[in-house]
Amino acid sequence: MHGIYDRTSQALENLESLETLETLETLQSDSFLVERKRLEKNVRHSMKYWLGKEYHRTRTRRFVEKIKRGYPYWFVYITHPGVEPTNNRSERALRELVIQRKIIGTLRNGKGTLIYETLPTLLATWKQRGLDPPRALSQALTNSWKPNPTQPS
Repeated sequence: MHGIYDRTSQALENLESLETLETLETLQSDSFLVERKRLEKNVRHSMKYWLGKEYHRTRTRRFVEKIKRGYPYWFVYITHPGVEPTNNRSERALRELVIQRKIIGTLRNGKGTLIYETLPTLLATWKQRGLDPPRALSQALTNSWKPNPTQPS
């Protein structure tokens, strides 16, 4: 699997270098989509070969079953430029929240859990959109506290 990943990553790097050159030369980009689909087909073929083998060790069989369950989603990054092949960015984003949760201990009610899940998500989303999270939070709270003119007081 590491070999398949390494070969795919190298092929994508080469293809993306050519795509950049093509963009500079303003040639057709449809040929690169065809190349990406061909690469995905080859990778899927290689994976099917390894997933179709019989494995005797229990741990290996469990791992193969896990890979099979996610099989339709493993190669989205090949045909969709900008999608990362790993979830490292997501894992790093969650790390601080997990540490905070462990320090705080278990959340004891549904309301606390909802707040704990929602607030960090909002802050991260605003940050990714290039907004100032404290300002966006202040504005969201201010808007939610404004009286609604359509509702009777």
